[in-house]
Amino acid sequence: MATVYEQQPVQSNVTGVPVTLTDIDPNGNYETIGTTISDGYTGAYGITWTPPIAGNYTITATFAGSNSYWGSYSTTSIYAGTPAATAPPAPTPQSLTPIGNDVAYFGIAAIIVIIIIGVVLALLMLRKKP
Repeated sequence: MATVYEQQPVQSNVTGVPVTLTDIDPNGNYETIGTTISDGYTGAYGITWTPPIAGNYTITATFAGSNSYWGSYSTTSIYAGTPAATAPPAPTPQSLTPIGNDVAYFGIAAIIVIIIIGVVLALLMLRKKP
């Protein structure tokens, strides 16, 4: 309070306050979403929540009050849409390693055969010369 009303320095041990979030769903049902702690310096707060059904929701944030502050609340409205359908995962491509190895082995074998034929032809040509 002294920081706000007497312009004194901000204390280093400032803590937030509990904020309870509730909703009224599209069918008029009341539900407590949860309680979170506000930021001690800005008063900001947040919570992760997945609405159970699509439609308009009225969200109310309530601070019950403390020895230093009166209680307060704020209300807002949101529209929660139906989640987008997720695409099935792409199939894992099959490994081409076995086929790649076969091609590599065939290529190596072909090179070896060509070298052997070349050596044999060279030897035959050398034998014809007296």
